[in-house]
Amino acid sequence: VGLAVWSRTAPSAADVFAGASPGVLHVAVEAPEARLGSGFAVGVDRVVTARHLVLDAPAVALLAADGRRLTATVLGTD
Repeated sequence: VGLAVWSRTAPSAADVFAGASPGVLHVAVEAPEARLGSGFAVGVDRVVTARHLVLDAPAVALLAADGRRLTATVLGTD
């Protein structure tokens, strides 16, 4: 899935970051060993992250850009 927007000038890095950062989450897993990474929101109730980060994790801690702390469960890996 992609989204393209036509523009005569390329957006600045700051504009790209400002637009994307609300959907980026910090991801932490404590078991079986501590792992840290990131992911991005897809809709209001899904997060995509790396498989190796959440593999065998009973629960996943998320920290949103706005400071909210959330708990997630792994729905599947590929």
